[in-house]
Amino acid sequence: MSWGVFRGFGRLALVQDTMRGDTVLHGTLTVRGGIPGARFDERLETWMEREGLRSYRYIQRTRYPRFSRDRAREFFPDERRWTGHTNNRQEEGELPTTRPLDELAFLFVARTLPLEIGTEIQLDDYWKPSGNPVRLQVLRREVVKVPAGTFTCIVVRPIIKTSGIFGEDGEAEVFFSEGPYRQLVMLKAKVSIATLTLRLEEFTPGAPQQSGAHDLGSTNR
Repeated sequence: MSWGVFRGFGRLALVQDTMRGDTVLHGTLTVRGGIPGARFDERLETWMEREGLRSYRYIQRTRYPRFSRDRAREFFPDERRWTGHTNNRQEEGELPTTRPLDELAFLFVARTLPLEIGTEIQLDDYWKPSGNPVRLQVLRREVVKVPAGTFTCIVVRPIIKTSGIFGEDGEAEVFFSEGPYRQLVMLKAKVSIATLTLRLEEFTPGAPQQSGAHDLGSTNR
């Protein structure tokens, strides 16, 4: 899907994996596009405990004009600590919670919550203490038409004190379908060079609210 001078593609997937001897859920969000000289490429990955959805690992690869970042985090929830690196700089720290969540994990957790229009949900589970609380504003119900069909959606604005798609300056809006699957039907956010809109083109279901793959067409302006 394309519009205007920018072209792009997005994909959201959630599949089973194994990590540290446990069955986990591996989620990925990939967004890329632009034009020559103004390309953007962002990939977020999370590995989450299957039942509690707490994060075990988080990887972020960001490429924008004049900005790039490679970040990796290994979370050890029961020990309340993390290790990792940012752009080859080794780092470590303490976790504020035994249920650490990263930016992408919050997206999957939001699908499981009771989303009542006009309410705001606050969670203190972001892995970085300065990022708490994470706010999930349940804005409205809206019917949207995308290439995959027409859906009645609940629109949620995640606000995390960080940079990136779900940061405070991104003004992201996430459109979840009503019903057992809570598909990600549309995602709107600001990036450094454009306003990004991803629309659902195809959905391959797994278990409701657990696994599946979303192919998301991208329009940018």
